Amino acid sequence: MKESDPSGSDVDGPRVTTESVTQVMEAPFAQDDWGLGEISQARPHARGTLPRLQMTARPGIDPVTGLYRFEFFHALAQIELKRVRRYGQLLSACLVGLDDSSVREVSTAAWEALKLRVARRVHGVIREIDHAVMSAEGRILVLLPCTSLEGAEKAGRRLATAVQLDGPLALEGQTILPTVSVGVAAMRAERCSFARLVRDAATALRAAQLKGGGQVVVRG
Repeated sequence: MKESDPSGSDVDGPRVTTESVTQVMEAPFAQDDWGLGEISQARPHARGTLPRLQMTARPGIDPVTGLYRFEFFHALAQIELKRVRRYGQLLSACLVGLDDSSVREVSTAAWEALKLRVARRVHGVIREIDHAVMSAEGRILVLLPCTSLEGAEKAGRRLATAVQLDGPLALEGQTILPTVSVGVAAMRAERCSFARLVRDAATALRAAQLKGGGQVVVRG
């Protein structure tokens, strides 16, 4: 896979990787710290009560992809974990990733165009209550509130179908045939840890890619 821009997928924010999502989430959740700080203004619409197209005009939304910026996503994830701990709400996740083997030789320009294409397709099929963020590696983490592991698997397959491209794709002077895999996981009752949820989804995604890519794998 081509190296992404060191500035990350969000030109106005810090580099965000799958690893950084895990690291940043772990500490505040371990302390049960629910303060939203400077992004508290996002709270009234945290459940996606506004139509998603209207929300793209809000500061927490990347207007190019329609996905959340990391800081906004972080705040929403805190709210969802609070609901899991207090009310026993279900919480699952899908991690969508382009398979390295299918995009290894693409140029930087084609890689960026491909990430954008996948992000827009994900944005087009997720529910209003779902929360999605893109990492610098081009992976998209979709948080699925009120969703069991079985429901998350169905969502993962829906995402895979939506983003899977039909036939070769011409981008920036290159013809490529990219494939997409999805890792699916659910919050475990014995430990309400967002970091564990992200790691489980990442493990499932790696397993899907080791199977040759173009797969949906569930971490049971």
